[in-house]
Amino acid sequence: MYRINLSETREADWTITATDPEHGKVKIKIRYLLLDRDQIAERILGGLGDDSESDVGRFEALRRTLSREEMERRDLELAERIVDWDLGNEAGEKLPCTMPNKLAVLKIPFLFEPIDKGLFDASRGGQRKN
Repeated sequence: MYRINLSETREADWTITATDPEHGKVKIKIRYLLLDRDQIAERILGGLGDDSESDVGRFEALRRTLSREEMERRDLELAERIVDWDLGNEAGEKLPCTMPNKLAVLKIPFLFEPIDKGLFDASRGGQRKN
């Protein structure tokens, strides 16, 4: 029998693939605080669950569609759902998963879309990526 604790907050580790213009494809493991059913539905209805555009194309489309304040609010909401990650700094040391660092990372186009899509996929129970 599968057991579930309905009182617990759901978190999950998810591996995303981003395409760094200098280093090619890179895999990054992120621990997310998952979306609930209503939040998933809201993203789908708002067109934010669509993965038809390229990483940078989707990022730029969001930046053009949303006001600066709306995009900052969206970045903050996404950053709040990132619990931990395996990102490193220039020296190869683990980059602390702090709010300022999360917001800075989300401003990078080739990282924003896979991180955003990773939250959506992990929350829906999409095919596991390792």
